[in-house]
Amino acid sequence: MKSTENFDGKMTTNFNQWWESVVINLEFYPETVDRHKMVWVGTLLTDTVLSWHLQRYRKMNDADTWVNYSAALQTIYHNDRDISKKMES
Repeated sequence: MKSTENFDGKMTTNFNQWWESVVINLEFYPETVDRHKMVWVGTLLTDTVLSWHLQRYRKMNDADTWVNYSAALQTIYHNDRDISKKMES
C-alpha cells in the first residue's frame, strides 16, 4: 500500500483526497489509539497546517480525541476549495 503523502494546507492542495488516504491507512491499523492517530497525522503535515497541529497539540495535549481533532482538521481544511478549483477548470 502506498503511504499517505504530506499535506501543506495550501489552497492548491486537495484536502479531500489526502484525507481519504489518511482514513484508508488508518483502517489498516484499527487498534491504533487516538493519540497515535493524531501524532501520525502530524508527521504528514507541513507549513501552516503543521503550525495549526502543533498549536492544538500543545493546547489540548492528552485531552484531545481523534473525533474532535479530525473534525476540527476537516472543518478548517475541507474542500469547498476543491469545488472552487474545479469551477476554475
